[in-house]
Amino acid sequence: MEIKRLNASMATIRSQLNKYEEQVEECRRYQKFLDSVTPVEWQEQQKQARLARQQQRHAAWLLQCEALKKQKQDAKGAKARAEQEFASARTQQEAERAEQAIKDTAAALKEVLRLKEPPPPAAVGMEQEEEEAMYFQDPRTLLQIYAQLEEQNLFLIQNAQESEEALEELRTKFRSTKERMDGESEGLRRQLARLELTINAEMEKCKVLQVSRIAPASPPLEKAQQNFAVSMGISAHEVTLEQLADEIAQVYVRCGFDRDATVSTLQMLTNIETRLEEYLTLADTLPIDLVEGTEKAREKDRRQVTREEKILQQKEEHESRVKRALERAAAPVFKKTGKPVMFRSQPPRKKTVQVQAENEDDDSELQQFLAKDMLAA
Repeated sequence: MEIKRLNASMATIRSQLNKYEEQVEECRRYQKFLDSVTPVEWQEQQKQARLARQQQRHAAWLLQCEALKKQKQDAKGAKARAEQEFASARTQQEAERAEQAIKDTAAALKEVLRLKEPPPPAAVGMEQEEEEAMYFQDPRTLLQIYAQLEEQNLFLIQNAQESEEALEELRTKFRSTKERMDGESEGLRRQLARLELTINAEMEKCKVLQVSRIAPASPPLEKAQQNFAVSMGISAHEVTLEQLADEIAQVYVRCGFDRDATVSTLQMLTNIETRLEEYLTLADTLPIDLVEGTEKAREKDRRQVTREEKILQQKEEHESRVKRALERAAAPVFKKTGKPVMFRSQPPRKKTVQVQAENEDDDSELQQFLAKDMLAA
Protein backbone atom coordinates (compact mmCIF):
# COMPACT_ATOMS: atom_id res chain seq x y z
CA MET A 1 0.00 0.00 0.00
CA GLU A 2 2.84 2.32 0.84
CA ILE A 3 4.39 1.72 -2.60
CA LYS A 4 1.11 2.52 -4.34
CA ARG A 5 0.78 5.71 -2.32
CA LEU A 6 4.34 6.71 -3.18
CA ASN A 7 3.77 5.95 -6.88
CA ALA A 8 0.61 8.08 -6.84
CA SER A 9 2.50 10.90 -5.15
CA MET A 10 5.29 10.63 -7.72
CA ALA A 11 2.75 10.77 -10.58
CA THR A 12 1.14 13.83 -9.02
CA ILE A 13 4.51 15.49 -8.60
CA ARG A 14 5.46 14.67 -12.22
CA SER A 15 2.19 16.17 -13.52
CA GLN A 16 2.72 19.31 -11.44
CA LEU A 17 6.34 19.46 -12.61
CA ASN A 18 5.20 19.21 -16.25
CA LYS A 19 2.62 21.89 -15.61
CA TYR A 20 5.22 24.15 -14.03
CA GLU A 21 7.61 23.51 -16.94
CA GLU A 22 4.91 24.49 -19.40
CA GLN A 23 4.21 27.63 -17.41
CA VAL A 24 7.91 28.44 -17.32
CA GLU A 25 8.19 27.90 -21.08
CA GLU A 26 5.19 30.14 -21.66
CA CYS A 27 6.66 32.78 -19.36
CA ARG A 28 9.93 32.59 -21.29
CA ARG A 29 8.04 33.16 -24.56
CA TYR A 30 6.31 36.16 -23.02
CA GLN A 31 9.63 37.44 -21.71
CA LYS A 32 11.20 37.01 -25.15
CA PHE A 33 8.34 38.94 -26.72
CA LEU A 34 8.60 41.70 -24.12
CA ASP A 35 12.34 41.87 -24.66
CA SER A 36 11.75 42.29 -28.40
CA VAL A 37 9.51 45.35 -27.83
CA THR A 38 11.65 46.81 -25.04
CA PRO A 39 13.35 50.08 -26.07
CA VAL A 40 16.97 49.68 -27.07
CA GLU A 41 18.07 52.58 -24.85
CA TRP A 42 16.76 50.87 -21.73
CA GLN A 43 18.45 47.62 -22.75
CA GLU A 44 21.74 49.49 -23.21
CA GLN A 45 21.34 51.03 -19.77
CA GLN A 46 20.66 47.62 -18.24
CA LYS A 47 23.64 46.21 -20.04
CA GLN A 48 25.91 48.94 -18.68
CA ALA A 49 24.49 48.47 -15.16
CA ARG A 50 24.94 44.69 -15.42
CA LEU A 51 28.53 45.17 -16.54
CA ALA A 52 29.17 47.55 -13.64
CA ARG A 53 27.72 45.02 -11.16
CA GLN A 54 29.90 42.30 -12.61
CA GLN A 55 32.95 44.51 -12.22
CA GLN A 56 31.96 45.26 -8.62
CA ARG A 57 31.51 41.57 -7.84
CA HIS A 58 34.84 40.77 -9.44
CA ALA A 59 36.56 43.52 -7.42
CA ALA A 60 34.95 42.24 -4.20
CA TRP A 61 36.08 38.67 -5.06
CA LEU A 62 39.63 39.90 -5.56
CA LEU A 63 39.52 41.70 -2.23
CA GLN A 64 38.29 38.54 -0.50
CA CYS A 65 41.02 36.49 -2.12
CA GLU A 66 43.66 39.03 -1.08
CA ALA A 67 42.30 39.10 2.48
CA LEU A 68 42.39 35.28 2.71
CA LYS A 69 45.90 35.18 1.31
CA LYS A 70 47.03 37.84 3.77
CA GLN A 71 45.40 35.95 6.63
CA LYS A 72 47.29 32.79 5.69
CA GLN A 73 50.52 34.69 5.45
CA ASP A 74 49.92 36.28 8.87
CA ALA A 75 49.16 32.86 10.40
CA LYS A 76 52.35 31.38 8.92
CA GLY A 77 54.35 34.36 10.12
CA ALA A 78 52.92 34.07 13.63
CA LYS A 79 53.83 30.39 13.78
CA ALA A 80 57.33 31.14 12.54
CA ARG A 81 57.81 33.82 15.18
CA ALA A 82 56.51 31.48 17.90
CA GLU A 83 59.00 28.78 16.81
CA GLN A 84 61.78 31.33 16.77
CA GLU A 85 60.85 32.46 20.29
CA PHE A 86 60.78 28.81 21.47
CA ALA A 87 64.24 28.28 20.05
CA SER A 88 65.62 31.38 21.72
CA ALA A 89 63.96 30.76 25.09
CA ARG A 90 66.40 30.87 28.06
CA THR A 91 64.11 30.02 30.90
CA GLN A 92 61.54 27.36 31.57
CA GLN A 93 58.74 29.89 31.63
CA GLU A 94 59.71 31.43 28.29
CA ALA A 95 59.88 27.97 26.77
CA GLU A 96 56.41 27.09 28.05
CA ARG A 97 54.98 30.37 26.76
CA ALA A 98 56.61 29.86 23.40
CA GLU A 99 55.38 26.26 23.23
CA GLN A 100 51.84 27.40 24.01
CA ALA A 101 52.16 30.12 21.37
CA ILE A 102 53.30 27.52 18.83
CA LYS A 103 50.25 25.39 19.61
CA ASP A 104 47.91 28.38 19.26
CA THR A 105 49.46 29.58 16.02
CA ALA A 106 49.44 26.04 14.62
CA ALA A 107 45.74 25.73 15.44
CA ALA A 108 45.05 29.14 13.91
CA LEU A 109 47.06 28.23 10.82
CA LYS A 110 45.17 24.97 10.54
CA GLU A 111 41.87 26.85 10.74
CA VAL A 112 43.02 29.32 8.14
CA LEU A 113 44.23 26.63 5.79
CA ARG A 114 40.83 25.01 6.03
CA LEU A 115 39.26 28.15 4.55
CA LYS A 116 38.69 27.96 0.77
CA GLU A 117 38.78 30.75 -1.74
CA PRO A 118 35.32 32.15 -2.64
CA PRO A 119 33.97 30.99 -6.02
CA PRO A 120 34.35 33.30 -9.01
CA PRO A 121 31.45 35.74 -9.42
CA ALA A 122 30.46 34.39 -12.89
CA ALA A 123 27.91 31.82 -11.71
CA VAL A 124 26.50 34.19 -9.10
CA GLY A 125 26.19 36.88 -11.75
CA MET A 126 24.19 34.57 -14.02
CA GLU A 127 21.75 33.81 -11.23
CA GLN A 128 21.36 37.47 -10.41
CA GLU A 129 20.84 38.44 -14.06
CA GLU A 130 17.76 36.27 -14.19
CA GLU A 131 16.31 38.25 -11.30
CA GLU A 132 16.70 41.66 -12.97
CA ALA A 133 13.73 44.03 -13.04
CA MET A 134 11.66 44.24 -16.21
CA TYR A 135 11.00 47.40 -18.17
CA PHE A 136 7.24 46.87 -18.23
CA GLN A 137 5.99 47.57 -14.73
CA ASP A 138 2.70 49.14 -15.84
CA PRO A 139 0.30 47.72 -18.51
CA ARG A 140 -0.13 51.22 -19.95
CA THR A 141 3.53 51.21 -20.92
CA LEU A 142 2.94 48.19 -23.14
CA LEU A 143 -0.10 49.92 -24.67
CA GLN A 144 2.04 52.96 -25.47
CA ILE A 145 4.60 50.71 -27.14
CA TYR A 146 1.80 49.11 -29.18
CA ALA A 147 0.58 52.56 -30.26
CA GLN A 148 4.08 53.59 -31.36
CA LEU A 149 4.56 50.34 -33.29
CA GLU A 150 1.18 50.83 -34.96
CA GLU A 151 2.14 54.36 -36.05
CA GLN A 152 5.43 53.09 -37.41
CA ASN A 153 3.68 50.28 -39.25
CA LEU A 154 1.16 52.71 -40.75
CA PHE A 155 4.01 54.95 -41.90
CA LEU A 156 5.81 51.98 -43.45
CA ILE A 157 2.59 50.77 -45.09
CA GLN A 158 2.02 54.24 -46.56
CA ASN A 159 5.58 54.34 -47.88
CA ALA A 160 5.15 50.87 -49.36
CA GLN A 161 1.92 51.95 -51.09
CA GLU A 162 3.58 55.06 -52.48
CA SER A 163 6.49 52.97 -53.72
CA GLU A 164 4.08 50.54 -55.38
CA GLU A 165 2.24 53.43 -57.06
CA ALA A 166 5.51 54.88 -58.31
CA LEU A 167 6.55 51.44 -59.57
CA GLU A 168 3.21 51.01 -61.35
CA GLU A 169 3.60 54.44 -62.98
CA LEU A 170 7.07 53.48 -64.16
CA ARG A 171 5.72 50.21 -65.54
CA THR A 172 2.93 52.07 -67.35
CA LYS A 173 5.40 54.58 -68.80
CA PHE A 174 7.67 51.72 -69.85
CA ARG A 175 4.80 49.92 -71.61
CA SER A 176 3.61 53.10 -73.36
CA THR A 177 7.16 54.01 -74.37
CA LYS A 178 7.77 50.49 -75.63
CA GLU A 179 4.54 50.54 -77.65
CA ARG A 180 5.40 53.95 -79.07
CA MET A 181 8.93 52.87 -79.95
CA ASP A 182 7.60 49.66 -81.52
CA GLY A 183 5.16 51.72 -83.58
CA GLU A 184 7.89 54.10 -84.67
CA SER A 185 10.16 51.17 -85.53
CA GLU A 186 7.40 49.57 -87.56
CA GLY A 187 6.76 52.88 -89.34
CA LEU A 188 10.45 53.26 -90.08
CA ARG A 189 10.58 49.72 -91.44
CA ARG A 190 7.62 50.46 -93.70
CA GLN A 191 9.23 53.72 -94.76
CA LEU A 192 12.46 51.86 -95.50
CA ALA A 193 10.54 49.37 -97.64
CA ARG A 194 8.81 52.20 -99.51
CA LEU A 195 12.13 53.95 -100.01
CA GLU A 196 13.62 50.79 -101.40
CA LEU A 197 10.70 50.51 -103.82
CA THR A 198 11.12 54.19 -104.72
CA ILE A 199 14.83 53.69 -105.29
CA ASN A 200 14.12 50.72 -107.55
CA ALA A 201 11.54 52.77 -109.46
CA GLU A 202 13.98 55.67 -109.82
CA MET A 203 16.62 53.28 -111.06
CA GLU A 204 14.18 52.04 -113.68
CA LYS A 205 13.42 55.64 -114.63
CA CYS A 206 17.13 56.33 -114.94
CA LYS A 207 17.47 53.39 -117.26
CA VAL A 208 14.52 54.62 -119.32
CA LEU A 209 15.99 58.12 -119.45
CA GLN A 210 19.33 56.76 -120.57
CA VAL A 211 17.61 54.80 -123.31
CA SER A 212 15.47 57.80 -124.31
CA ARG A 213 18.58 59.99 -124.44
CA ILE A 214 20.08 57.63 -126.98
CA ALA A 215 16.82 57.24 -128.97
CA PRO A 216 14.37 60.02 -127.92
CA ALA A 217 10.80 59.09 -128.66
CA SER A 218 8.53 60.54 -126.00
CA PRO A 219 10.34 62.04 -123.00
CA PRO A 220 8.51 61.78 -119.67
CA LEU A 221 8.80 65.52 -119.10
CA GLU A 222 6.86 66.22 -122.30
CA LYS A 223 4.23 63.69 -121.25
CA ALA A 224 3.98 65.36 -117.84
CA GLN A 225 3.70 68.73 -119.55
CA GLN A 226 0.87 67.48 -121.80
CA ASN A 227 -0.98 65.91 -118.85
CA PHE A 228 -0.61 69.13 -116.84
CA ALA A 229 -1.90 71.15 -119.77
CA VAL A 230 -4.88 68.86 -120.23
CA SER A 231 -5.70 69.01 -116.51
CA MET A 232 -5.51 72.83 -116.58
CA GLY A 233 -7.70 73.03 -119.68
CA ILE A 234 -5.11 74.78 -121.87
CA SER A 235 -3.16 73.81 -124.91
CA ALA A 236 -0.03 71.74 -124.58
CA HIS A 237 1.94 74.35 -126.55
CA GLU A 238 0.97 77.06 -124.06
CA VAL A 239 2.63 75.24 -121.09
CA THR A 240 6.35 75.83 -120.78
CA LEU A 241 8.96 74.36 -118.51
CA GLU A 242 9.23 77.68 -116.68
CA GLN A 243 5.53 77.59 -115.79
CA LEU A 244 5.81 73.99 -114.60
CA ALA A 245 8.88 74.91 -112.52
CA ASP A 246 6.98 77.86 -111.00
CA GLU A 247 4.10 75.61 -110.00
CA ILE A 248 6.51 73.09 -108.48
CA ALA A 249 8.23 75.91 -106.57
CA GLN A 250 4.86 77.06 -105.16
CA VAL A 251 4.09 73.52 -104.03
CA TYR A 252 7.62 73.28 -102.58
CA VAL A 253 7.07 76.40 -100.47
CA ARG A 254 3.62 75.16 -99.38
CA CYS A 255 5.25 71.99 -98.09
CA GLY A 256 7.19 74.06 -95.56
CA PHE A 257 10.51 74.48 -97.34
CA ASP A 258 12.32 77.77 -97.84
CA ARG A 259 12.54 79.14 -101.33
CA ASP A 260 16.07 78.60 -102.61
CA ALA A 261 17.19 79.41 -106.11
CA THR A 262 20.06 76.91 -105.92
CA VAL A 263 17.68 73.94 -105.58
CA SER A 264 16.75 72.36 -108.89
CA THR A 265 13.28 71.29 -109.91
CA LEU A 266 14.08 67.59 -109.60
CA GLN A 267 15.54 68.20 -106.13
CA MET A 268 12.33 70.04 -105.19
CA LEU A 269 10.26 67.07 -106.33
CA THR A 270 12.53 64.72 -104.35
CA ASN A 271 12.15 66.84 -101.20
CA ILE A 272 8.39 67.03 -101.68
CA GLU A 273 8.21 63.26 -102.05
CA THR A 274 10.36 62.78 -98.92
CA ARG A 275 8.16 65.16 -96.94
CA LEU A 276 5.07 63.31 -98.19
CA GLU A 277 6.60 59.99 -97.04
CA GLU A 278 7.28 61.50 -93.60
CA TYR A 279 3.70 62.69 -93.31
CA LEU A 280 2.39 59.29 -94.37
CA THR A 281 4.63 57.58 -91.80
CA LEU A 282 3.44 59.99 -89.12
CA ALA A 283 -0.16 59.35 -90.15
CA ASP A 284 0.42 55.61 -89.66
CA THR A 285 1.40 56.20 -86.03
CA LEU A 286 -1.64 58.39 -85.29
CA PRO A 287 -4.94 56.92 -84.05
CA ILE A 288 -7.16 55.59 -86.82
CA ASP A 289 -10.18 57.61 -85.64
CA LEU A 290 -8.20 60.87 -85.80
CA VAL A 291 -6.86 60.08 -89.27
CA GLU A 292 -10.28 59.13 -90.63
CA GLY A 293 -11.89 62.20 -89.08
CA THR A 294 -9.21 64.49 -90.54
CA GLU A 295 -9.54 62.86 -93.96
CA LYS A 296 -13.31 63.35 -93.90
CA ALA A 297 -12.91 67.00 -92.86
CA ARG A 298 -10.35 67.68 -95.62
CA GLU A 299 -12.48 65.89 -98.18
CA LYS A 300 -15.46 67.96 -97.09
CA ASP A 301 -13.44 71.18 -97.42
CA ARG A 302 -12.17 70.12 -100.84
CA ARG A 303 -15.70 69.39 -102.03
CA GLN A 304 -16.87 72.72 -100.67
CA VAL A 305 -14.08 74.58 -102.50
CA THR A 306 -14.77 72.61 -105.69
CA ARG A 307 -18.49 73.35 -105.37
CA GLU A 308 -17.85 77.07 -104.89
CA GLU A 309 -15.47 77.16 -107.84
CA LYS A 310 -17.98 75.32 -109.99
CA ILE A 311 -20.74 77.71 -108.97
CA LEU A 312 -18.47 80.69 -109.73
CA GLN A 313 -17.55 79.21 -113.11
CA GLN A 314 -21.21 78.57 -113.92
CA LYS A 315 -22.02 82.14 -112.89
CA GLU A 316 -19.28 83.52 -115.11
CA GLU A 317 -20.43 81.33 -118.04
CA HIS A 318 -24.02 82.47 -117.49
CA GLU A 319 -22.95 86.11 -117.42
CA SER A 320 -20.91 85.55 -120.57
CA ARG A 321 -23.87 83.93 -122.35
CA VAL A 322 -26.17 86.74 -121.26
CA LYS A 323 -23.64 89.30 -122.45
CA ARG A 324 -23.30 87.58 -125.81
CA ALA A 325 -27.09 87.34 -126.13
CA LEU A 326 -27.46 91.07 -125.41
CA GLU A 327 -24.76 91.86 -127.92
CA ARG A 328 -26.51 89.74 -130.56
CA ALA A 329 -29.82 91.37 -129.76
CA ALA A 330 -28.34 94.86 -130.07
CA ALA A 331 -26.42 94.10 -133.28
CA PRO A 332 -28.01 95.17 -136.57
CA VAL A 333 -29.65 92.50 -138.70
CA PHE A 334 -27.86 91.69 -141.98
CA LYS A 335 -29.92 90.07 -144.66
CA LYS A 336 -28.15 87.56 -146.81
CA THR A 337 -28.54 88.00 -150.55
CA GLY A 338 -27.75 85.64 -153.30
CA LYS A 339 -27.18 81.94 -153.24
CA PRO A 340 -25.68 80.58 -150.06
CA VAL A 341 -22.22 79.12 -150.28
CA MET A 342 -22.17 75.36 -150.07
CA PHE A 343 -19.23 73.80 -148.20
CA ARG A 344 -17.85 70.37 -148.77
CA SER A 345 -18.73 67.74 -146.21
CA GLN A 346 -15.96 66.91 -143.75
CA PRO A 347 -14.46 63.41 -143.90
CA PRO A 348 -15.35 61.11 -141.03
CA ARG A 349 -13.08 61.44 -138.02
CA LYS A 350 -11.35 58.45 -136.61
CA LYS A 351 -11.44 57.89 -132.88
CA THR A 352 -8.01 58.00 -131.35
CA VAL A 353 -7.28 55.82 -128.33
CA GLN A 354 -4.58 57.04 -126.04
CA VAL A 355 -2.52 54.25 -124.54
CA GLN A 356 -0.31 55.16 -121.60
CA ALA A 357 2.65 53.10 -120.66
CA GLU A 358 3.05 51.77 -117.16
CA ASN A 359 6.06 53.96 -116.50
CA GLU A 360 3.94 57.08 -117.21
CA ASP A 361 1.53 56.46 -114.32
CA ASP A 362 3.76 58.21 -111.79
CA ASP A 363 4.11 61.30 -114.00
CA SER A 364 0.36 61.51 -114.60
CA GLU A 365 -0.35 61.18 -110.88
CA LEU A 366 2.20 63.92 -110.15
CA GLN A 367 0.62 66.27 -112.69
CA GLN A 368 -2.88 65.58 -111.37
CA PHE A 369 -1.65 66.36 -107.83
CA LEU A 370 -0.09 69.62 -109.04
CA ALA A 371 -3.27 70.50 -110.94
CA LYS A 372 -5.41 69.91 -107.84
CA ASP A 373 -3.01 72.03 -105.76
CA MET A 374 -3.23 74.89 -108.26
CA LEU A 375 -7.03 74.66 -108.30
CA ALA A 376 -7.09 74.80 -104.50
CA ALA A 377 -4.87 77.86 -104.62
